[in-house]
Amino acid sequence: MEVCLSGCRWEPKKAMSSQGMKTLEARPPYLGGGVSTVEVIGLNTRELTDIVISWIVLSFCFALTRDLNLTISLMPISMLIVGTAFVIHELAHRWTARRRGLYASYRMWPMGLFLALFLTVVTTALGSKFIFAAPGAVYISYPIIIYSIDREILKKVEFEVAASGPLSNLA
Repeated sequence: MEVCLSGCRWEPKKAMSSQGMKTLEARPPYLGGGVSTVEVIGLNTRELTDIVISWIVLSFCFALTRDLNLTISLMPISMLIVGTAFVIHELAHRWTARRRGLYASYRMWPMGLFLALFLTVVTTALGSKFIFAAPGAVYISYPIIIYSIDREILKKVEFEVAASGPLSNLA
């Protein structure tokens, strides 16, 4: 049994199948269930696609140089660095929010990714390099009407979610 932010409880349901009584693993939407049937390390299909696209675009932005061969050779290093910094940062926000009973999901921002690519390519071509990246964010929502929650608890939970990303970069 799990507890959400408001103290509401849910329990896995039992269902009859051809193999007998089985426990259903479905989770309510506010605990991350009901979004997709395909999950990899807790990410549904859309989140996984969004974070991989963001990861690749940001890695390319950091690896880009005027020399194509150098850019290609820097790409694996860039993927590793961006993977440990960006991906873990965003997932830390998501995991903290979900542990606190909030629904949390990463969504890429296509315009932010385009802007990052455009500025990186243009400034690299001009002889310098400037990266402004706004690849996406973890969006959170509350499973209940927030007016019924003590404001101090709500502020504490939101602070924990906001701080978890930068703290993961320091670890």
